[in-house]
Amino acid sequence: MNHFKSKGYRLGYEDWVAGEFDTDTADRQGHCNAFRVSAAVALRDHLKAVDGDVLILGDLNAYAKEDPVRVLTDYQRASGERDIMTASGTEIRGVPMHPTAKAVEQGLGYTNLATDWLGDKAYSYSFSGELGALDHALANTSLASKVVGVEEWHINSVESTLFEYSRQYSGELVKSSNPFSSSDHDPVQVSLDYPEPVVPVSVTVNNRSFLPIIPLLNGQKSPVHAWMKWRSQRQFDQASPLVQSLALQSDDRIAVSVKALGLFPVYCGSAPADTPMTVRYTGFRCQLR
Repeated sequence: MNHFKSKGYRLGYEDWVAGEFDTDTADRQGHCNAFRVSAAVALRDHLKAVDGDVLILGDLNAYAKEDPVRVLTDYQRASGERDIMTASGTEIRGVPMHPTAKAVEQGLGYTNLATDWLGDKAYSYSFSGELGALDHALANTSLASKVVGVEEWHINSVESTLFEYSRQYSGELVKSSNPFSSSDHDPVQVSLDYPEPVVPVSVTVNNRSFLPIIPLLNGQKSPVHAWMKWRSQRQFDQASPLVQSLALQSDDRIAVSVKALGLFPVYCGSAPADTPMTVRYTGFRCQLR
């Protein structure tokens, strides 16, 4: 969760150098843009070493096509085009980051989910009667593949300032008691679909008897090829129809038994579902190893 510096905050060193305290900045991206770029670069560099599914959320105070968001998405420095520059004199916890401004070479490559799903209809903020997206959900490739829906919940940006949380315009007037006007920005909602975790199963049944048997896992027989002939071996794993029919969870156990001649149940033993098991039936007894 991130909150980059505001566009209206007029104490950026780069703004002071450019003499842009009381006017809009030359790049039209608001004040402290280079400082927001530095924040994006720091976040980019940190996330490069993070494995797994990653989702960047927050108020980045930058629109989708502006420099800080591009640093986290699809930016690639190119000859003849305007460079994206960091701020100078930045540090993180006292450790210098960029003593002088530095050109950004490449973005992080994340996907902006709101613009990817909603296109030009994406917005989370209203300013002077115009709409735009300052709040973003940026996903790496592995997480983006699990996204099944993206919406922006417009409970704040277009609401009247008479009911907003701030007292700037409403003073002591009664505030909204529901989700509306709880902020001045809209939240982005992302729906994800994660498949059920697969429990690794390995059960080997050895029929060392002279009898045909039916192996049973948790009292169930295989829906296909239930029988095992004498002096044979069968392997059950998570791809086996019998194992799939059990719908195992990670903390489940598997009890193994056999039916000699399909009639006489013989208990072999049980173990956690993810524990490799080997069963040996001799005709007199069944052992789990």
